[in-house]
Amino acid sequence: MKKLKVYALCTFGMGTVFILKMSVEQALKELGIEAEVHATNLTAIKGIVASGGADLLVAQADLESHLKDLRVPTVYVKNFVDREGIKNGVKKVLGIS
Repeated sequence: MKKLKVYALCTFGMGTVFILKMSVEQALKELGIEAEVHATNLTAIKGIVASGGADLLVAQADLESHLKDLRVPTVYVKNFVDREGIKNGVKKVLGIS
C-alpha cells in the first residue's frame, strides 16, 4: 500500500485538531499503515480534496453534513482520543479486515 495522505480535521483547525491528529497517527501506526497525517480545518479541506491531495479524512462527527459530497473515504469520530474507534473506522472505510 502506498503512503497515504491523511487529514485530521475539525471546524476551525486551531487546537483540538492536533489531539485528533496524534490519535490518528498512533492508530494508523498500530494498523501498520504508512501515512503522512496533517491537521486542517473545514474551509481548507475542500481545496485540498479538489486538488487530489487527500486519500483519507478523519473528522469530528458533526462535520458529516459538510463533507458528505467530498469523494474521499472519511472516518467520523466523536471522541478524539478513542484510537480503537479510529482504527475500526479506518478499517471499515479502507476495506481492511
